[in-house]
Amino acid sequence: MFATFDNTYAPYYIIKLKGIIKNDDDFYNFTNYWINLNNKKESFIFIFDTTQVGLINLKYSFMMALFIKKLKKNNNYLLKSIIIINNNFVKSLLDLIFYIEKPIATVYLTKDTLNSVIINIDKLLNQNDLITKINVLKIFNK
Repeated sequence: MFATFDNTYAPYYIIKLKGIIKNDDDFYNFTNYWINLNNKKESFIFIFDTTQVGLINLKYSFMMALFIKKLKKNNNYLLKSIIIINNNFVKSLLDLIFYIEKPIATVYLTKDTLNSVIINIDKLLNQNDLITKINVLKIFNK
């Protein structure tokens, strides 16, 4: 499975991405999770760990951009996302996705470890604290 979900720290939801997206079902498993969270009509924050991602087909970058565009037509409860990266390939995919479609909420890229982000999880709701608690490499604004 490409995406695994951890709701231990709700309203922070940790999504670990591993390997490659094998088929459209892998992609829709992730997007359906997002839709279901949004349908609860409660604010949430995503923390993505992409440190084990393989080479993803560009098709899914375009599909993600279209998914984001569709989400913008409804009320959205995502407050922000933190994306942990460790390679330029993932960064390039994110640059492409957010070039095509701006994010729903502010996205922070970091090379910090998941453990480091989790240690500071109680401070991440405040945007000013976020900047000081994790090493932010890049910000994609909505």
